[in-house]
Parts: sequence; structure tokens; C-alpha cells
Amino acid sequence: MRVATVLLAGIMLAGCAHQPPVGRILSYSRSNSDGSELEKVHVYRATAHRVEVNKAVEPCTTSALVTADLDLKAQQPVRLVAGKLNRQGGQDAFGTLTRKNDRLIVELGDHREELPVPPGPWMLYDFDLADLTALLPARRDYKADFAFGVALVWPEDSVQTFLRWHGPAKAHYAESVIWKGRTAYRFDVTGAVSGPLWLDAKDGHVLEAKWAQPNHPGYTDYHLVLDAVDDGGAGAWRALVMKHWQDCGEG
Repeated sequence: MRVATVLLAGIMLAGCAHQPPVGRILSYSRSNSDGSELEKVHVYRATAHRVEVNKAVEPCTTSALVTADLDLKAQQPVRLVAGKLNRQGGQDAFGTLTRKNDRLIVELGDHREELPVPPGPWMLYDFDLADLTALLPARRDYKADFAFGVALVWPEDSVQTFLRWHGPAKAHYAESVIWKGRTAYRFDVTGAVSGPLWLDAKDGHVLEAKWAQPNHPGYTDYHLVLDAVDDGGAGAWRALVMKHWQDCGEG
């Protein structure tokens, strides 16, 4: 009951007093805490309620393109579409993850899974905090503590199901700091994921996270750090995703 109360309180604190900037691209590096297994993550806010996320290790290799529809008031994603970035800059979709009431539903071709989940905000950990960085800017108070449930897609050859519910996490405001020249709010996160989280004090998005739990097979822990912010909109986003295939030859 106490966890549910915290989650519901997070919903009540959420509001749309702040309007997330449409057209913004946030570029991150994700790796282990020692810098190994580096991958670039780009988060594009296509509309107030939709983000597109591109992830890649190296140019000219397989690159993910995932889209998410958001409920800003409830502070949660409601539908994600997984896919690969094609050479035309579009998405070759292959699966969906949908929140419907007390269920998360995964559909990948003929495979379908349903996972019961508690009420309240949630995040998909292997989405690399793109949902958090898109949702948190809509909060009324950027210093307010918040809570969220943690889901994770973790594929394993030995099991038939791969969608997991890791449980609740809480973010407690710790202090105001200067992060690479800008004012940031540091939170201590505990629960299903744990470690420090830095949010931009002006716009509310994620600046950095250092968490103990990995979010992909082959990783030992988790480090996400913001590299760049680009407000160039659709044109800049198109140029960024197409650059992945530049000078790659025939595919």
C-alpha cells in the first residue's frame, strides 16, 4: 500500500505547467561505468506526446529506431514500437509494447506476452531513460521526489518469456549542483534501480545516471550521460539518422 501511495502521489504532483520543447534532440552515451560497451542514444521529441529514439554502436551497422507515445499527465509511456533504422531513415517495425490498465502487452510477430503490473508511472529500462527524459520535463516541480515502476526486456535463449517487472523505484531529491556548467538537481534513486540521477534544473530532462543494475545482456552496470542538445527539429533529426548510413556502400 505504501508503494502504491507513493506512485499515486507522483501522478498528483505531475502537471503540465512546463511544456517540453518539441523538436529537441538529446544525444547521450550509454556504457558500463568503466566506459566499455559504448553505444550512442539519440532522443528526438517529435511532438509533445511522442518521442523517437535511435541507438547505434557504429555507423553502417544495425541501428535501432524505437518510437514511444506518452501520457504526460500520468507520467508514463502507453505504447512503444520497436524497429530498426532503414536506409531511407524510416523504421522497419517488428514489435510493440503496450500499457493497458494493469497489463504490459508485448507483441513480436506471432509471439505475445502479458505481464501484470501495479498502477502508477513506469519506465522501460532498456529504453535508456528516454521515457523518463521525455516525461519528467512536464512535471510541475523539478525538485519534487518521484517514483516509478521498472520493466525490462531481457532476451535469453533458455526462456520463452523475456518481459520482466523489476518492481518500484524512488527518486529522492538530494542537492542542487553545477553539472558541466549548468545547474542540475541530483536525486538518489533506490529500489529496482539504484544510484545517482542528475536532471537539468531548467528543462527537467536527464543529464546523467550512474546505476548499479545493467539494462542489457553483456553489461555489468549502467552509465548514461548527455553529450549534446540540438533544437534543430525535424530537419536536424533527419540529417542525424541518415548520417548513420553515409558512405556505407550497397546494403
